[in-house]
Amino acid sequence: MLGGILAWINADYPIWTTYHYITVDGIEEPIIQIEPLLLYLTGYPFCTDNQESCTSCTDNQECPDDSESITITSTVLEQDENHIVILLMYEFDGTIYEFTIVNTLLWSYNEITNEINRTAYFNSIEITIEDMYIQFYQLYYLVQHEEYNLTLSTRLTPLNSETYNSSYTILSYIPADGKSLISMEIVKFNSPVKFSQQYAILGKVSKEMAKIYEESEDISLVQLAQNYFIIEDEAKFLSKLVEKQLSEYNMQILESSAILTDVCGDPLCLILCGLLIAEGCGVPGAVICVLACSAFCGPSGPGFPVCATICGAICASMVIAICYFIELYGTSTGCWGICCQI
Repeated sequence: MLGGILAWINADYPIWTTYHYITVDGIEEPIIQIEPLLLYLTGYPFCTDNQESCTSCTDNQECPDDSESITITSTVLEQDENHIVILLMYEFDGTIYEFTIVNTLLWSYNEITNEINRTAYFNSIEITIEDMYIQFYQLYYLVQHEEYNLTLSTRLTPLNSETYNSSYTILSYIPADGKSLISMEIVKFNSPVKFSQQYAILGKVSKEMAKIYEESEDISLVQLAQNYFIIEDEAKFLSKLVEKQLSEYNMQILESSAILTDVCGDPLCLILCGLLIAEGCGVPGAVICVLACSAFCGPSGPGFPVCATICGAICASMVIAICYFIELYGTSTGCWGICCQI
């Protein structure tokens, strides 16, 4: 017990965990290195107080009290089937900030069979904050199956007309019966990768994780293996879909990262929120929006998938706009407040 789990890992003793940090080197024949996530948690808001890079852990992990009021209001200025303009007002600690958000649907896809319903849409999002202009793309992919639900959200920040500067993806698999261990795989690409290629590689990562879980004698971990084999298939399907139908936007990404998770329970979502404040804090909010809008606008609902498109566009745009405000003004307490509200 001396030294705890980190001493155990440093002594090269074996462990079984459902939380991993994964690096990918190369594209055509990627080298995938899988290690326990515990080795890479330093420097994030939930780290321990004795780490130098963690200067305000205790303060930032508390939800804001009544004196730190956060008010968010929005007004739709323009709206049609593929385009929406929103005026967002964010009030924090007595100060009001205004954002203009323009969300345009560039592409959508829907496939419905007796067993599965796949929906995807690709948006261009423009945000004006005072005299600053920000533009990025957002891909949503939702799969509804009688045995599982899968949601994926990717945010792409362009560098120029031919290259993306960064990409953040979160993929969540939820069994229909809700019975599963919570797992989380953080994936970091060490090489530039094309938009479509990143999903093919995430499929390979999922396959490797499935093999690891499959080797366990624990029934719960073996079930995780089957879930990750399904994630592999869906990631490969999306890769081909992007390659064929979004060829105009299938450009190289300089920096890519992703999170694969099986069952997003409350504790895990809090960890994701804290972790991604530094890695693009709009991602967890966007995924929550996808889940909520999918439930509200499900395939049996009126106007699906247009309903899900508009709902997701409004919700995710607001969250991401506020996250850009946090990046600009460094209001970490406000960010934790938003996470707690979500």
